[in-house]
Amino acid sequence: YMAFSASDKLEKPSHFFRKDSLEAVTAALNTIFYENEDTCVRVEGVLAEYGIKFVIIPNQKGIHVDGFSFWKGSNPTIALTLRGQKLDGLAFTLMHELCHVYNHLDKTNQKKTCISIDGEKDSREELEADTFARVQLIPPVDWQLFKAANSYVNPYAMVPKIRMFAEEHHIHPSIVLGRYQFDTQVYTNGRGIERSIN
Repeated sequence: YMAFSASDKLEKPSHFFRKDSLEAVTAALNTIFYENEDTCVRVEGVLAEYGIKFVIIPNQKGIHVDGFSFWKGSNPTIALTLRGQKLDGLAFTLMHELCHVYNHLDKTNQKKTCISIDGEKDSREELEADTFARVQLIPPVDWQLFKAANSYVNPYAMVPKIRMFAEEHHIHPSIVLGRYQFDTQVYTNGRGIERSIN
């Protein structure tokens, strides 16, 4: 599965990867997600600037992989399948893989690969990466305040509240919707919020 045809893309020269660049990378990516314009091209550019190779690969039928990360040569690499083609999924999976790149992968062990597979989130590293992604996309204190202030609102009437919160915090509404759906386990209440990747 990992012998994908985009290997030539992985050979492009990249900047030097630095462990202290995480905050700058996540800030730049959150701006890209919020604006959602030429998103994948801009994501690739930002990651390359910070020494991380990025590739999108076709998802193989029957293989429930959202993304994976590994070292290739002198740089870490993130590959995403974009299953479902939703912006909130892209944002979450990319942040998840960034956690692996900065915290779990080791340049000296280039055989190690972190793979995000549906139903296999029990390892410590996978749980850490999920938590990291949630925190990076929506500040935890702001999220808790939002949920507390709207605990009385029917989930099916939340779209205007989600839009208002998203605009106030410069987060794309689909990312807020995705988090709200995950927390409430109500997945049919997002009518009117565009989730496609532009």
